[in-house]
Amino acid sequence: MDLDGPGRDVRWRPVPMAEQDVPGAGQSPAEELSWLRAENARLLTRPTAPACVEREAAEDRAVTEIRAIHAEHHGACGALRVHAELSSRRRKINRERVARLMRVNHMVGRHLRRMKRTTIADKTAPPTPDLLMRDFTADTLNTEWCGDIAV
Repeated sequence: MDLDGPGRDVRWRPVPMAEQDVPGAGQSPAEELSWLRAENARLLTRPTAPACVEREAAEDRAVTEIRAIHAEHHGACGALRVHAELSSRRRKINRERVARLMRVNHMVGRHLRRMKRTTIADKTAPPTPDLLMRDFTADTLNTEWCGDIAV
């Protein structure tokens, strides 16, 4: 273990920018800061116009394929099934992108499942008698029990 002074481990130490092989190193702190800001702005700039045009063309091709799959299945497929179909056709596209393109272009899969009705009340049955007369206070334990089934 290499120690630099009493109890100091120098296996790792921060390297000043002046010693690094970085453009702008060895400058004054203000010049370093301006260089870092310029570099950051360069990296975060928007894509160029040809890149945007190319992306829009790729999205148009994807929308055309999605429309074809959607029509092929008579509008029954949502984004998950359309994505699965595109994957089976060896088309690499993100599932969220398929969902976004379908949403923007107003394509929605059919909701084929109906709500299941579990209780059907018998309208001819007489109502259950109210034995407690709506008085739910009990004098002692285990004298009055009640339950409710919503109709």
